[in-house]
Amino acid sequence: MKWFVDTSGKRFEVAAPIKRKADFGTGEVKVDPVTKAPLWVVPLAAKDPDGIELINVTVAGEEPKATVGQLVGVQGLEVGQYAMTGKNGSIKSGLWFRAEAIVQATAKS
Repeated sequence: MKWFVDTSGKRFEVAAPIKRKADFGTGEVKVDPVTKAPLWVVPLAAKDPDGIELINVTVAGEEPKATVGQLVGVQGLEVGQYAMTGKNGSIKSGLWFRAEAIVQATAKS
């Protein structure tokens, strides 16, 4: 199951370099299963009056044009749960975040 996140009232800052998404079990570079576009992981600091949360947001397509420390807008942010087992039997679980796009921040971002 996935849920859409209301991003109004939140500011997003790139917290670390953007990287290609790799498969947890194999290390292979991942692509969107439908469009075959490359997947990117954008580490973000999500800020609002209640504090800061660090999240990794996956986006498909061209590499987002953003640098560490830059404020960005997040369009179509959704969240869901995952659990997976690696090739060595290790288990990884938590929340995933995916966005339609990471864009240059505007007054409405």
